[in-house]
Amino acid sequence: MTDTIYFEKQETIFTIDFLQEIARELDRREQEVLSTGARFRSENADRSGFFSIQVIQLALETLSTVRLLPYDNPDAKRYRENPSIARAYLLNSNKHWFAARKFASKHWFLLNSLRNGPEYMASGYFDVYLPQLQADGVSIFVVVGPLPECFADSVMDSTFDPSWNVMPTVQNNKEFGVRDDIAEAIHHSLQEEARRRADRMAEEDAVAIASAMSKETWKEEDAMAMSVELSLNSRQNGNNLSACVTK
Repeated sequence: MTDTIYFEKQETIFTIDFLQEIARELDRREQEVLSTGARFRSENADRSGFFSIQVIQLALETLSTVRLLPYDNPDAKRYRENPSIARAYLLNSNKHWFAARKFASKHWFLLNSLRNGPEYMASGYFDVYLPQLQADGVSIFVVVGPLPECFADSVMDSTFDPSWNVMPTVQNNKEFGVRDDIAEAIHHSLQEEARRRADRMAEEDAVAIASAMSKETWKEEDAMAMSVELSLNSRQNGNNLSACVTK
């Protein structure tokens, strides 16, 4: 099912020149606000190629209507209280950007260009995982605004199985700044969820088989009752016929 999620390796969607142009414009506006004699140092870009969140947000706004809301912003209170109500988050760990997106009604996936593909996280555990990321120093931004519907949204609810793909393994979580004990607990919880789902499916299959057998038994019993009834009717008719012949 993860192949229905559009996922690609990191690439230059925005050119360096384009992002630098945005950074310079932000610098110009900031300098206008500051006093004339104030010493100005740009924090919108550096020589390593890193750009500030303000630059990223303005770049995103050129492509769509979404905006980024800092997770610790007062306006983001409802997202902190219930992280799963959002559609997506943009995260930064050690100057590396990655995303978390919800598909259909409740299926969260981590989308990280350093990984082999999308990685699933159940919504209940996502609500615990996101605050832990923040506590461990990961910068989090709520993606606010409509996201385009995709094929994964249309089929995820009806065909999803959590055993297909689970959270990153414990040894791979350090790059996110995630505590190993939290990651391990989530990992085991997801495995348990997959086992419970398998047990439910097996139980449903057993009930279906028992129901089918019960129906078949009723058919056999109905057939037997009908045969007995026909036999009795035949016997009754035979007796009546014998009585008529005797008379």
